Amino acid sequence: MACDDMDNLDMYISYHDNDKELMLYLFDRLEKNDMKVWARDKENCEGSKGTAIINAKIFLVIMSPASMGQGGCSDEVSLAYISDKPIFPVATKEYDEMKTSLNFSMKLILSKINWVFFTSEKDYKTTFPSVLSSVTETIANIEEGTHVGTADSINDELEKPEEEITKASFRIFSKFRRNTRKYQRKTEKDFWDSQFGSKKSEVSWIEFRKTFLAVYDKFLKKKFTEDRINWLVNVAYGDIFRLNHQITKKMYENFAGKTTDSDPDSFYYKLLEYARGKIAMRGVFNMDSTVRLDAVQSLGCFKNATVVASLIDLLNDKDPNMRAIAAIAIGKTGVKNQRIVGRMLKMLQDDDRLVREAACISLGHMQSEIAVPYLVSVWRKEIISHVRNAAEVALGLIDSDQSREALRVVQVLSQEMKDLKDSE
Repeated sequence: MACDDMDNLDMYISYHDNDKELMLYLFDRLEKNDMKVWARDKENCEGSKGTAIINAKIFLVIMSPASMGQGGCSDEVSLAYISDKPIFPVATKEYDEMKTSLNFSMKLILSKINWVFFTSEKDYKTTFPSVLSSVTETIANIEEGTHVGTADSINDELEKPEEEITKASFRIFSKFRRNTRKYQRKTEKDFWDSQFGSKKSEVSWIEFRKTFLAVYDKFLKKKFTEDRINWLVNVAYGDIFRLNHQITKKMYENFAGKTTDSDPDSFYYKLLEYARGKIAMRGVFNMDSTVRLDAVQSLGCFKNATVVASLIDLLNDKDPNMRAIAAIAIGKTGVKNQRIVGRMLKMLQDDDRLVREAACISLGHMQSEIAVPYLVSVWRKEIISHVRNAAEVALGLIDSDQSREALRVVQVLSQEMKDLKDSE
């Protein structure tokens, strides 16, 4: 089926040029089964790859040393992950051969997903039916609304104050059934209760860190290098516990769930899941990403708390185009609180006129009444007409009594100035 309609894509295939033969095989077989598939450089596959990833129901990545290496498909995988796509990894080598090609981010993101192996021509015929069956079932579940995606429920997150949104938990759950865990502690008690006692209400960060590593260190060392383990622990300290020297049980339960009814390894697995989300965002938004611009333009519609946090970080980007696009995307999410609005108000003074224009429009989408006098001030003092027009549009978008009156005054003054010019 042709894939020129980006709104109804079933699948995006991510691949390296070295794996084009397998891509063409999968593309052809899937199309013959009435699936609408998008792949780079395929005829009739229009639009950008970032938009295609976001619009597709399923993301399939052909994993090879080339695709997982530098300049490969890592940024595409990261975008699929944070935009909540079921990911189907198809590997061209056995796992032992592939694992040396996987960087830290790909190990984190793909380690809990069932891989399919196409390592020989024989696999093409024997393995494809199982791929087709899984893909068909997943698409049916998505269309019926019964598929459980990766993203957290957002409504609760968006009600949190901005300081919590910017450090929001990325509680991602595996798209596929987890493999039976090789590791189960003998006790069924939660980590906190088993290590510190159920009645202990707080411990120092130093004690928490030491205990966490004592329990999980050998399992982490099987997967990651020492510096990556330190990064993971620092994520817990900085993002989850917000650099508090004393870790309360309430902080812990806010992230891991109640100790009385949670998985005994809930904190450990949720920390890994949070890290996957965090590092995936880095993969999408770093300066070398080939999907960065599409991501910022489109991800506002997902309203995911971690996406919003990353967009807020991009407001400080050195590239004014990225600051402008991030501002617009945040406005489209509908997220507004005092600190986000305050940050956007500061952007009205940005050195770049596109950023100032974007800040106006974003405040309009937020319908922030606090912004009304600031937007009026922009209209009065801004020397660039496009920015003044954006401030006027924003006042109309806010659509409150205060903004309507301000807009009326702006329009009256605009007409009077026009009449004075015409009379000269």
